[in-house]
Amino acid sequence: MLAGGRGEDKMNFDKEDFKAYLTMIQSIISRMANNSFLVKGWAMTIISAILALAASRGLDNDIYIVAAIVTIAFCFLNCIYLRTERLYRNLYKKVQNEGMEDLKQVKYFNLDTSECKDKNTRLIRVIMSNSIWPFYSAILLGVLITAV
Repeated sequence: MLAGGRGEDKMNFDKEDFKAYLTMIQSIISRMANNSFLVKGWAMTIISAILALAASRGLDNDIYIVAAIVTIAFCFLNCIYLRTERLYRNLYKKVQNEGMEDLKQVKYFNLDTSECKDKNTRLIRVIMSNSIWPFYSAILLGVLITAV
């Protein structure tokens, strides 16, 4: 319900609102994880197609540079999704830890993650995560081996 009724965006939460808020954050987390998975699939498909085309048609070595650049581009796109997922995980934990009582004074269904940054959301930590660097390193290694 509205706290003041005059267009204020601060709300009082009840249990159902609190559950809906957590569910909304969780759906964003799930969507980011799914997008990350899809990016990896697209990366494998496109890089495989480029390498197969290069091998079958005997293209210049420049195509391998293109494959490496495409791999790096997909890697950074995947990093964006993983970083966003981590930010929303932190928001979820924050909301869950604060509970309903502390949320009565926050903006209703606030999805701002600017206060949720920590060491795990820094870009270098995201790139070095177990779900990013082994996958894209293997692809870059495959491109390098195919180029030689």
